[in-house]
Amino acid sequence: MTFRQVDPAYPLYRQSDEHDGCGVGFLADTSGEARVDILPRALEALRSLIHRGAVDADARTGDGAGLLFGVPQPFFADVLASATGRTVDGPVGVGVFFWPRTDPGTQQRGRELAAHILGQRGIEKFCWRPVPTRPDVLGVRAAETRPQIEHLVVGFDAETTPADADRLLYRVRREFEARARKNHIDAYVASMSARTIVYKGLMMADALGDFYPDLCQGWETNFAVFHQRFSTNTLPSWPLAQPFRRLGHNGEINTILGNANNTEMREADLGDQLWGDDLDFIRPLLQRGSSDSALLDNVAELLELSGRPMIHVMPMLIPEAWENDWSLTEKMRAFFAYHACINEPWDGPAAVIYADGEVVGAHLDRNGLRPLRYQQTDDGLICAGSEVGVLDVPSAQIVSRGRLGPGHMLAVDLKEGRVLTGDRIKAELAEEAPYEEWLDEQLVRIERQPYVADDPESCDVVDTRPDDDDTLLRKQLAFGYSGEEMRFLFAPMTESGGQPISSMGDDTPISALSHMPRLLPTYFKQRFAQVTNPPIDPIREASVMSLSVHLGRRHDWLEQSDKHAQKIEIDGPVLTDADLVRLCQLAGDERLKKLDCHFVPAAGANAMVDRLDALCEAAEEAVDAGKDILILSDRNIDEDHAPVPILLALGAISTHLLRAGKRLRTSLVIESGEPRDVH
Repeated sequence: MTFRQVDPAYPLYRQSDEHDGCGVGFLADTSGEARVDILPRALEALRSLIHRGAVDADARTGDGAGLLFGVPQPFFADVLASATGRTVDGPVGVGVFFWPRTDPGTQQRGRELAAHILGQRGIEKFCWRPVPTRPDVLGVRAAETRPQIEHLVVGFDAETTPADADRLLYRVRREFEARARKNHIDAYVASMSARTIVYKGLMMADALGDFYPDLCQGWETNFAVFHQRFSTNTLPSWPLAQPFRRLGHNGEINTILGNANNTEMREADLGDQLWGDDLDFIRPLLQRGSSDSALLDNVAELLELSGRPMIHVMPMLIPEAWENDWSLTEKMRAFFAYHACINEPWDGPAAVIYADGEVVGAHLDRNGLRPLRYQQTDDGLICAGSEVGVLDVPSAQIVSRGRLGPGHMLAVDLKEGRVLTGDRIKAELAEEAPYEEWLDEQLVRIERQPYVADDPESCDVVDTRPDDDDTLLRKQLAFGYSGEEMRFLFAPMTESGGQPISSMGDDTPISALSHMPRLLPTYFKQRFAQVTNPPIDPIREASVMSLSVHLGRRHDWLEQSDKHAQKIEIDGPVLTDADLVRLCQLAGDERLKKLDCHFVPAAGANAMVDRLDALCEAAEEAVDAGKDILILSDRNIDEDHAPVPILLALGAISTHLLRAGKRLRTSLVIESGEPRDVH
């Protein structure tokens, strides 16, 4: 996959291992009024977080600091009028471009490309503005990698709202990025919006205002997001400094590989109702070579511009531990249950500050392992940050203070001048659509039940009748079961009902170097850190953990309707025979298809490869016929048919459907004698 690429020059470095742990926060006026003191105080808060970042040997190069705030409309309207001689009636958008500083030719080609795209879209009022900077405040490394920074200032007519202008600018930016890649134009657009603007770089946090004189000339804004980056497993760069276009993030997205792969799968099913032909430029959704925070920002930006406000997007992507929280109302629970049918959580210790120009807020993950505290002053200023004391405020001026806990939210509605806490936010989100009604009508839950061998209920698709002793022994031999496994793996499980306890040590050769035949899954045991990662414990950690799985087709990510809830839910990924029969009965022949994963060894050396090709074709045909649950089974093996390694069959079919743009139109269920080891 794209997110596992390795640079031959740095074979031990992988982009998929990039994580962030930073200082982050926001300031906002609770009434939504623009103020001249917010930017200076945001710079003060940023200076207070300087210890949160790393520093290079030159003592002046940092690993990222920046601000995200509202576009100062009067200033940039004057810039555009002075450059073009034409007044602006509507909102003004600003694109922040990072060009390669030592390549004027690339800079010029990039400007010409951007101008061409604007012209093709009927935008005539625009100009370029070199951003004033002071390179002398930078360290050696920061100065060496410093880009040429320019503003693209774009004017709109009076009928265009700032939100509509942002959607048009998003189209322009994504087309520019796609065409720039094709034409080998090196450029990074830090932000392009009529509502927000980003100033960031590799300077130390206390030097941001010195490097950008713009930040010290008295601009008014009603909010500012500040961020001091601390990069743990990634090399600092100007583009990876935070905040990004919609958010700043402190923490790690531990599920990033799955999130990225699933996002890639969703691209094929995005509808063109809103974005039309521009989907060709919007895909791929994720910008390659980015950190986990940047990928989360890519997704949040698209979802917000497609109609969901950021205050909706964040609990959708990073939900709280709602599954066992019965203090939530049924409508609130329905909101989270519905969105669990749409996408998986972006999970990990995370504190996220977000803003779209109309709302600014803070959001904590379900575990709450990244701190966020807030305080509100008597002059209408609210400040949230990674720690207490980012602002020097006399106690007499503080009217309220508190902290966010696991899954908690805090937001300021800048349009209506409201401070919103988690309960208020969730209550309003729960009323946005009839989520509870949709779930009642569409979602089916499989209730766990004991298996009875002579159960009169049956299923035409799967046969779960137990084998006789002779057949069972033959199948155990066919799947490579050993006496050691029977003694040390299965016996403790049957006696205690739990996972056998053993040392992590293993003195057998790794599969790739072993002279003995080994099962395919054993080649992947080293995919994760077995020693340092504690085991997942869904029983003792039930308050913050869920193993539930949704089976069925996933529909257009950018829409919201009852069809997204047309799923079958099970409370864990492991099915008993009784569960499998129940699944068959609920799904029916119109939704479910079984694929026999076996081949005939006597057919020759290519027999298994030919069977894999046939399985891939059969899977695609089943999906085209509307089957949204495929059961891959190796149960029906015999003396003439050997099992295809189920991990290989699963990977081949999943990859084939992905390449065909049909992966999320079906779920894959495994019925196999191969899986038995937890690893």
